[in-house]
Amino acid sequence: MLGEWLVDYVSGSGYTANGTLNVRENIGGGRFRGVLVLSFSNGGQSKRVQQQALLTVQGSSVTVEGSDPVYLMGEGTYNADSYSLTVGSTNLMRGTNTDTRGKTGVVVISRK
Repeated sequence: MLGEWLVDYVSGSGYTANGTLNVRENIGGGRFRGVLVLSFSNGGQSKRVQQQALLTVQGSSVTVEGSDPVYLMGEGTYNADSYSLTVGSTNLMRGTNTDTRGKTGVVVISRK
């Protein structure tokens, strides 16, 4: 699980975001800490948001809980992400995202 992963997200309305998930620390019990950085465009303005990430691995299921989102580029309000994923292989996870406002989409995370 440790290392850098590529993240691709598409919402139900067609909104897209992509970026990286850098898993930096194994904190035990199937849990890991990392940093999630996503880039996207909103209203014609390019934006980039960084979140802290807590990953929990249980067999082939992985959850990624984002927290403390901060804009690195652009400004606005960003709701932390929550991914529910299934491991497809050692290099690929797929699943859904639900942010704190309940908006959902499809996410694919692949090892960089």
